[in-house]
Amino acid sequence: LQWNGWFSRAQVEALGWVIRIPVGDAPHLGNINWLQLSFNGGWIEIDKITRIVVPNAAPVALCKNVTVAADANCTADAYIDNGSYDQDGDVITIVQSPAGPYALGPTLVTLTVTDSKGASSSCQSTVTVVDNTPPALNVSVVKPMLWPPNHEMVKAITYTTSDNCSDVEVSMIVDVDDELGGDGDTTVDAQLGDGVVLLRAERSGKGSGRIYTVTLTATDAAGNYTTVAAGPVEVQHDSRK
Repeated sequence: LQWNGWFSRAQVEALGWVIRIPVGDAPHLGNINWLQLSFNGGWIEIDKITRIVVPNAAPVALCKNVTVAADANCTADAYIDNGSYDQDGDVITIVQSPAGPYALGPTLVTLTVTDSKGASSSCQSTVTVVDNTPPALNVSVVKPMLWPPNHEMVKAITYTTSDNCSDVEVSMIVDVDDELGGDGDTTVDAQLGDGVVLLRAERSGKGSGRIYTVTLTATDAAGNYTTVAAGPVEVQHDSRK
């Protein structure tokens, strides 16, 4: 029965001796869920209205720790709610502070749950942003043939690096295919510079020439790495090849 402010005797008799009228959210009546009216001898006894007060229960805030991968800006969004709810079934709003996106590493986040009557509760969890993206490493052989074999260091390879979260360190391994070795007195045949690899234009005059193969590895602060092999770079026995 939906209350519109009036009840007939027939309505009261049909429902029995006592009826309870749900009033819902009625600010002028206070925190009241029901009005109870008694029927006595064919009359509704208005003076016997009973107010039944049910207190509002605060919502329940539930949190969880979250680990997420960093994006291209080295930040990430995350949601720590773990099924927060309202005990009375009221509509709730959920707010995280700070709101994110979150920086690399751990961040303590507070989640606050508020129901439609203004009651609230909070919990805290940790959002951890990790860097698991390897750096970018682009390598180009700019001089695949070194000539003349004058023992000079020549810019043979260039490279660029980038990473979403940190600086990048580059290391190098050089494989030299030259069965007779060089015909000079040099000992260092490859150097790693800033964005460049220098190789020595040298080979044995008695052999078939020299072939360099260079492997570069870029590593970021989190230990992620990318490896690229470049080559071959040749030092011919003579210019006719």
